[in-house]
Amino acid sequence: MTSIAAILDHGLHNRPGDAALLFQGRHFTWSALAEASTLLAALIGEALPRWAAIGILLPNRPEFAVALFAAARNNGTAVLLDPRAGAAEVERILADCRVEALVTTPSLLEPLRGLEQRCADLRAVILAGDADSPGALAFSKLPGQVKEAAGPAPERSGAHAICQYTSGVSGYPKIIRRSSDQLLEEIDGFTEAIGLTARDRVCTIPPLHHSYGLMTGLLSPLHAGAELLLRDGFVPGPVLETLASGVTVFIGVPYFYQLFLRTHLDTHPDLSNVRVALSAGAPLDADTATGCRERFGMHIRPLYGLTETGVVSVNRSGAEGDGVGRPIRGMAVELVDSQGHPVPDGTAGEIVLTSSAAAAEYFHLPEASRETFRDGRFCTGDLGRRDTGGNLHITGRIKTLINISGKKVDPGEVEQALSSHPRVRDVAVLGCPHPSFGEAVKVVLVTDGLVERMEITRFCRERLAAHKVPSIIEFVEQLPRSATGKVLKKELIHNGG
Repeated sequence: MTSIAAILDHGLHNRPGDAALLFQGRHFTWSALAEASTLLAALIGEALPRWAAIGILLPNRPEFAVALFAAARNNGTAVLLDPRAGAAEVERILADCRVEALVTTPSLLEPLRGLEQRCADLRAVILAGDADSPGALAFSKLPGQVKEAAGPAPERSGAHAICQYTSGVSGYPKIIRRSSDQLLEEIDGFTEAIGLTARDRVCTIPPLHHSYGLMTGLLSPLHAGAELLLRDGFVPGPVLETLASGVTVFIGVPYFYQLFLRTHLDTHPDLSNVRVALSAGAPLDADTATGCRERFGMHIRPLYGLTETGVVSVNRSGAEGDGVGRPIRGMAVELVDSQGHPVPDGTAGEIVLTSSAAAAEYFHLPEASRETFRDGRFCTGDLGRRDTGGNLHITGRIKTLINISGKKVDPGEVEQALSSHPRVRDVAVLGCPHPSFGEAVKVVLVTDGLVERMEITRFCRERLAAHKVPSIIEFVEQLPRSATGKVLKKELIHNGG
């Protein structure tokens, strides 16, 4: 295939009446998805120029896929937004990426009232639902709104097929842009690594706006012609029932597997069809891996990847000793010391990646780009080692970012937000170990008078994405500091951590 948009055309040509996607008991055929995407592409094309940036602010639902493919069909850029992001963050992204149309739901649009007046480039809002809103176009009424469906998928897509935000390896949220060719290269490498075919049934729960859910849980299954079972939210019992219904590939994270083990079941689910159970976003602990193998017969395969590069490596065997496995095809991994010199196998070093599937820079951030994108290589800031079998093992991080199930949080961004609170005099934000999510965001505050924890939580929720909101809040008389005035954060980890 030569473009992301061609994925639906290929399925339409070969299996028009077969189910491509299942969601909440409803079956969506290849024909239905292709028709919806061409209608939406035509609707957008009537109002906007080709190559326009299309914002997608949606939870896991079929309309996400339709909007993504519609943007690709118009040679546009799909700007993927976190549905849990605060209004200020959404507006900043829309402005940064000069988004001209936004696809969202009525409930997510509600906190953004007046958005089109505040975002100079935004010209259309399209709702995934039946409810109307002033100035919005109802997604469900597309057939009556479009004069003529869009044409076939372009032979080559535009310069940037998707635009995602990441805290990456060095601080404040940054824009990553990747082309259709880069996405297709990652898809091919990942598909080959796990042997994904049209005979598979793939269950996807991680959010589609995130690179892990998007690439392994949406685009790769559809590219392979597999049947996709999409879920919005995780409840262990029903998910286990879904897995027992013939699912062959499960896109998971460590927390899902931990909850599986804590769930009481009246009957033992037969998961013998699950040949690939992936885990990414945070380290998978040995007890969870062993427990799932003994109780459910699942050999979990850890995966390592980043928004900037896509999937880096996959554990092919399910053996715990193989770490996050070998690099996928097209991904070169180097391990280097602090001077940039290669280290021998078995020795920890910084993970440096080279792949034509990787992004080339952070958009509008030349200094951050120079720091991490060097001579065609991406310096991850992660530490790892390679064993004699070529498998990669993640051992830590160089950077100080907080890792919440694979989502990075810059402490400085949270500190900046809290510093604007009228009663906060001093603040320190740090990561504390968390048994399920890898780390939790902890804030230690010095305030003028009594401030309730709920007030701090509410204040953060209005300004930050949900995963950046502190889950541990502590009040102190003063922060411990060094002689040079630096906050000694290591002294703050123990309480509540």
